[in-house]
Amino acid sequence: FTTSTCALFNLTTRDVFGNPSNISANTTFSLSGAGTNGAFYSDSTCSTTATSVVVPSGNSNAVFYYRQTSPASASLTATLVSPSSPA
Repeated sequence: FTTSTCALFNLTTRDVFGNPSNISANTTFSLSGAGTNGAFYSDSTCSTTATSVVVPSGNSNAVFYYRQTSPASASLTATLVSPSSPA
């Protein structure tokens, strides 16, 4: 990542075959792995911090943003929070 660049990420829900798959309920994923040099955001200007992202019912993706304040490596992770078993 380039320092101070606000990078877009697209979280996509997939079926067992790896195809994008719409879900039937709002599904929340917690975001982690930003480290001390980075943060997650809900907007394209990286001004509103976020700790989670929601894939809305009837959709297969959600967008979030990430920015680092100084060069470093990071392993970004999105972990299912609720519902515990989306359909």
